[in-house]
Amino acid sequence: NIARLHNIMSDAYTLLLDFLAYNNYEKEKTRKKIHTLTALRKKELHSLFENRLEQLKKTEAASAIRDEHYFYHHYLIESEAEEHFSRIGKRKLDESLQHKVDNLDLFFLSAKLKYTCEMLNRQRILSTTYNLRMVDQLMEYIKSNQAYFDHYPVIGIYTKIMQTLREPDNETHFHGLVSLLEKHGKHFTNEELRGMYKYAENYCIRKTNAGNALYLKELFGLYKKTVDKEIIFEGDYLPQGTYKNIISAGTRLKEFGWTEKFVNTYTQH
Repeated sequence: NIARLHNIMSDAYTLLLDFLAYNNYEKEKTRKKIHTLTALRKKELHSLFENRLEQLKKTEAASAIRDEHYFYHHYLIESEAEEHFSRIGKRKLDESLQHKVDNLDLFFLSAKLKYTCEMLNRQRILSTTYNLRMVDQLMEYIKSNQAYFDHYPVIGIYTKIMQTLREPDNETHFHGLVSLLEKHGKHFTNEELRGMYKYAENYCIRKTNAGNALYLKELFGLYKKTVDKEIIFEGDYLPQGTYKNIISAGTRLKEFGWTEKFVNTYTQH
């Protein structure tokens, strides 16, 4: 019965998509715990909710990662807390509303800066044009509240990246970026930190191609740092372009000993 077979295949395909979605959900440990909070709140299991809320806050606070996902998760957590305490009438705990808004601001700013940097980068590479809305206003706002944002490295790093893209002739932006990466790199996943270093490396490549030989040495120094920090991999592999560029920079600078060791260590990757 071909019609019945098609229905079975369609249902099986739907189950497959649900299976893939659930597998991904299982990997999102924090989001899973937030969903648990939502369920407990809706069932009005107040004591259990508050216990799980406290546990989740402690777990998140113990994490070293401070990227935009961290602030987004805290926004969701504080949203659940604010909704819960509003419903049970504990007005003395209204600080959850402030925390909710603060984390929403930090999530928006860090994500906005991150993706605006990528838009600026693609404009240069692909000769395309994006609508860069609110950039000047956000940069001015961050500058006027610098003391506050100094506590949030993700804001400072992407601000410096944006400045290297918008004002490439001002080399202090580059050196400020490298300094922040060295100081605060522990607060990011390897994937995100690798992307941040890539902006710094590309800046050096542009400077080197423009005839500034000093930046070849800066570039090689960045490559060595990414190797030492083991953030050069994409998944299980070392990208061919990265492998080639590191060897090229090393040989041009006559850093033969280090480069030979790099080749022997990473060729199999």
